[in-house]
Amino acid sequence: MPVNDALSMAFQMDIEECRTGLFRGLAESSLKQQWQNFNAKEAICFVDNQAAILIADSPTIPVIMLFVKQDGEYLIDFSALWLFSMNMRASIILNIASYALEKGQNELATEFLAVASNLIAPYQRLVRLMIKNPFVGQIITTKRKQEIREELEHAKQAAEKAHMLEASLQTAIPLDEYERILEITSNMATVMERSPETFAQLGEEHIRQHFLVQLNGTYAGNATGETFNYNGKTDILVRRNNLNLFIAECKFWRGEKALSDTIDQLLNYATWRDTRLAIFLFNRNRDLSN
Repeated sequence: MPVNDALSMAFQMDIEECRTGLFRGLAESSLKQQWQNFNAKEAICFVDNQAAILIADSPTIPVIMLFVKQDGEYLIDFSALWLFSMNMRASIILNIASYALEKGQNELATEFLAVASNLIAPYQRLVRLMIKNPFVGQIITTKRKQEIREELEHAKQAAEKAHMLEASLQTAIPLDEYERILEITSNMATVMERSPETFAQLGEEHIRQHFLVQLNGTYAGNATGETFNYNGKTDILVRRNNLNLFIAECKFWRGEKALSDTIDQLLNYATWRDTRLAIFLFNRNRDLSN
């Protein structure tokens, strides 16, 4: 699609029948500055890996437009364009998140920190394309360059705060919660040992179900089997308030190599926040000591 057509389409976009201030402002500015009058002969484009910047002459001031490369095509980089207009800054979003933290509203703070963190990439594109580029850098004022650099740092600070907040929420799970789950499942294992004929012919899935029944008696239906988490489906997952309390894999003993593979499998299902893990190992061998 020609650049002129793409700009025209973008300026006329409606979201829920309410044109945003950004699109309206861009449309009005383009008309005032007669940006729609430039042609390819008066334009130059710098391509930098997965992004590009278009600079074109107009009857009044230069046009500066950012693009990102997706599926082989260069599309208007509205996120970077939005940040460059400074309508909403990472520092403002970070301040809102910090205020939410002070008030103990961790979930709200997490959402705002995520928004600010997601601005790192477009800010980095702005720095690379509009500040470090020797030609484009001559057009951008020193004040605006400093603003972009500062906002990038605020976005990075938001990412660090988000990481620390998630870590603190995870460590808030007391160790005795983990030990409580292990006690419940250990008691179930003792029942199996004392009544072997009841479980002798059951497969892994059916044995697992007995553990889930016991766990759900305590955790009110929050213990599930074959639940997707990160890179696969876990055999047992206990979750509360969208937080994983416990993840376990169930396996029959088939030698040291199989056990090593099970450990890798379990770790592959866990994110860095999942620190309460276990393996339930079933052994039908008569000579258990060996």
